[in-house]
Amino acid sequence: MMKKFYVLMLLAGLGLMASAQTQRRVLVEEATNASCGPCASQNPAFDALLQANPDKVAVIKYHWYFPGTDPMNAQNPDENNGRVAYYGINGVPTAIIDGVIPNGGTFGYPGAPSGFTQSLINQYYNTPSPLEMAVYEDIDTENNVIDVYILLHAVQDASGSLRSHVTVVEKHIHFTSAPGGNGEKDFYDVMKKMLPDENGTPIDNMEAGDYMILHQQWDYNGWTIYDEAELNVISWVQSANTKTVLQSAIGSSEMFEPLYNLDVEVAAIKNVPSRTCTPHVEPVLQLRNNGDTEVTSMEISYYMNGEEAAVYNWSGSLGFLDTEEVELPGLDFDLMDENDFHVEITAVNGIADEYVKNNIKTQQVMHSVKSEDWVRLLLRTDNNPEEITWEIVNSEGEVVFSGGPYEEANHMVNEVLEFDNQDCYLFTIYDAGGDGICCENGTGFFALSDNTNTAFVEGGNFDDQVSAAFKILKGVGVNEFNDYGVNIYPNPATDYVEIVATIAESSTVSFEISDLAGRVVYRENEKTVNSGTHTFNASLENIQGGVYLVHLTIGEEVITKKMVIKK
Repeated sequence: MMKKFYVLMLLAGLGLMASAQTQRRVLVEEATNASCGPCASQNPAFDALLQANPDKVAVIKYHWYFPGTDPMNAQNPDENNGRVAYYGINGVPTAIIDGVIPNGGTFGYPGAPSGFTQSLINQYYNTPSPLEMAVYEDIDTENNVIDVYILLHAVQDASGSLRSHVTVVEKHIHFTSAPGGNGEKDFYDVMKKMLPDENGTPIDNMEAGDYMILHQQWDYNGWTIYDEAELNVISWVQSANTKTVLQSAIGSSEMFEPLYNLDVEVAAIKNVPSRTCTPHVEPVLQLRNNGDTEVTSMEISYYMNGEEAAVYNWSGSLGFLDTEEVELPGLDFDLMDENDFHVEITAVNGIADEYVKNNIKTQQVMHSVKSEDWVRLLLRTDNNPEEITWEIVNSEGEVVFSGGPYEEANHMVNEVLEFDNQDCYLFTIYDAGGDGICCENGTGFFALSDNTNTAFVEGGNFDDQVSAAFKILKGVGVNEFNDYGVNIYPNPATDYVEIVATIAESSTVSFEISDLAGRVVYRENEKTVNSGTHTFNASLENIQGGVYLVHLTIGEEVITKKMVIKK
């Protein structure tokens, strides 16, 4: 039975029943700077207006790098500057309301904080939202860790390349002397950290009645926090297509009430490689109890390629939001070029789960790539290189290559691994922190490529490990590898792309991106680079989604790679 859902949209803890229309909390964001004169003149009245509407708005201030000194920017420049750039802002102060930079009427210039009025806030506040939203924040000041749980419930359809954003703010920072050049000593709603980063987390489109629970965590050891008592979480859902904010919420120290009495989610599938040489998997599931009732038993059905299902009966104890890793017995199957692994929770506590949409999870398993003699590993470490290790084992489970842990953050590793024997090999990369090597942790990524320099497994956004198998066909010396090792990351891409190439000698380099009709949509002019591994960046913000070709010219040679852009 669906339980009453308490939306923590008001500081007083207002309870609302799910309905066709939901009260909106308005998100107000501002780009500011501690050395900006106009910021000092406009912020007092702007802050007073916002503070007069605690039940209507959620507020975040991004401290930009310009025009001068600002310690709050220096503490997190990438996410502050990145979020300001997201809105195309080129001057401060500029304020945004629910993803829109307002203009006209009372505004001397687009987004001027002095142009904000009670009438404008009311206008947005009175626009119903398609989402109910609740945020629970658990701030552990002893260990300096914040856990955030977000409950999203759609009362109407919600779509448009949705992203969940989570930000930790410091509600009030007071300096005894002005930290910048504009004389301001009091700063409100200062962005400290975005989780996992300023890009947020992509989430699926939602139909009316759908819901999900998301989790983020921040370890703020080593970060500058002026007063832990002022820490607070702001969360919102925004369309990446239009920048429209669908709903926002302020974190509460009171846990929200579950929507269902009995609901277990298949949160993740582990230990099922993206590619395999062998017709056998030993899956591991990460399960979470999203319901109010303690879970003591589950029936789990799983199979590959529609073959006869295996059934595993689990018993134990899971309370609300407790997680469990379940190791399923090994599964044999007929290996095809493309294989589909399917897992489903068919019963909870001996009866049907009340919300079935999160009971099923699938994963595609491709037949292993065949490579002649060697593979290339391209790896860029994240901000925690000491957590990264990797290994390649043969069919006997013997380690033939390994690497890490590493010492240097944001360091590029480019290794060609030559094999002595024809065999099936399994590559696995591990992250001891359990949170992958990108996103919140920096810009790390990895790519493993075959002898044609085509990446057959790549990424960076994973939990504690990810694996892929490949097969070596011959022994050392049959094929020579070229020296470029060109890889594109991420692929598919959304807002930006990086082209990484290893160049043996000083060369002129240029690249362009074209659509399949040959129309050039991006061009980077020629420049001379020295030997070594180089990264070339391109912004994709103004390029529509679709399939494109990247043409990298190194000296007289042109290397072409396919790229997919998703919007």
